[in-house]
Amino acid sequence: MLWLKSIYMNELQLKIMKNAVNKFGKSAQEDMVIEEFSELIKAILKYRRNECNQNLQNIVEEIADCEIMLNQIKTLFYGDLTKDVENIVSQKLMRLQLRVLGENFNQ
Repeated sequence: MLWLKSIYMNELQLKIMKNAVNKFGKSAQEDMVIEEFSELIKAILKYRRNECNQNLQNIVEEIADCEIMLNQIKTLFYGDLTKDVENIVSQKLMRLQLRVLGENFNQ
C-alpha cells in the first residue's frame, strides 16, 4: 500500500506532534480533532453548494489539518497506534475491494 505512506509520519513530524500534545494537553488536542473534522465537513458541504476553486482549496487545507490531527491522536492513546491503524486499514481496504469486485460480478 505505497499510496498510504504519505499519511504516516517521519521522526521529525512525530516529534512535533508529541510536542504539541505535551504543550497543549491531551484534552485540548482531542478537542482539536473534533474541531478539524467539523471544519472538513463544513468545507465539503460548502463545496457541494458551490463547486469553485476556492472551496476546493479549503477542502485541501482541511484534509491536511485532519491528517495532522489523526496522526496526533494515534500518539495520544497508548503510545503509538500507527501500526494498529495500518493493519485495520489494510483489512478494511480488502473488504472494500471484495465488495467492489462483488458488485462488478453482479452487473
